[in-house]
Amino acid sequence: ADNDGGAILVDDESALSIDRSTFINNTAGADGGAIMSGVTDFVFTSVRNSTLTQNRAGRHGGAVYSHQHGVAFENSTVVANTAVGNGGGYHADSYYGYFYNTILAGNSANGSSSDASADCYAGSNQLHAAGSNLLGQSTGCQATRYDLTLQVGSLFTNVLQPLADNGGALLPDNTRPQSYALRPGSPAIDAGNRDFCPVYDQTGSLRFNGNGCD
Repeated sequence: ADNDGGAILVDDESALSIDRSTFINNTAGADGGAIMSGVTDFVFTSVRNSTLTQNRAGRHGGAVYSHQHGVAFENSTVVANTAVGNGGGYHADSYYGYFYNTILAGNSANGSSSDASADCYAGSNQLHAAGSNLLGQSTGCQATRYDLTLQVGSLFTNVLQPLADNGGALLPDNTRPQSYALRPGSPAIDAGNRDFCPVYDQTGSLRFNGNGCD
């Protein structure tokens, strides 16, 4: 997209619910490399059991930009997205962002993966990390004591396997949406909060494979 919302632009007092989807290689010339939520007021976006990766914003919000209302990330993976400005993963302009059992790491903002807003940017707004998240930059994402902060460079060596076809529903072209499987011994295994854990993940596999929620 030349302007906002590389894949989806939500407006006109709408609500957007995304489930078991992959957004990859989308580009916005301005804000929201994959999703721009809330050009006007009263918009809420839910991203559940989904992968947002390798998206790019020419301004803010490499994966998602929220302008006038909240965004909730539930059991999702938001990694390797880029913003030329702030919020490589997620940028909140004037409302809250919520995170549950989500990996939000390895994104880049302002030309650096170590920028304080590489994964999240909220300005004076509040981000609600509800715990059991894996975060790359705890400062920008306002992590709680119930969240884990990853060591620099460990996302694709200790946490996630490379992007691949890990199963799931077939698309019309007989391919499947790509996703990131967890590496053996990944800190994300059994680390999710059961209160926010669906039975199945993006690929249709059970999330309860051990002592907790993956």
